[in-house]
Amino acid sequence: MTLGASILGKKDVVGAAETGSGKTLAFAIPILQGILEDREKATANVGVEDESEGFLRALILTPTRELALQIKRHMDVVSTYTNINV
Repeated sequence: MTLGASILGKKDVVGAAETGSGKTLAFAIPILQGILEDREKATANVGVEDESEGFLRALILTPTRELALQIKRHMDVVSTYTNINV
């Protein structure tokens, strides 16, 4: 099973690789994709905007504040046109 398939399958994942290898995007993009798909399903089923706006959809834990800020910066970039608050 690939990393992307594991994340999309909502399984826990631990990754280790060199700096600059794309680890953040490897988990950020599937998380954002899942949130967007959930919104699309909710809108299709109800026919109105997602009423759970503002609720926590994903939690990313990091060992340091610096890493948390770095991940937030990366996720802000990839979520620019999605209307998802990071």
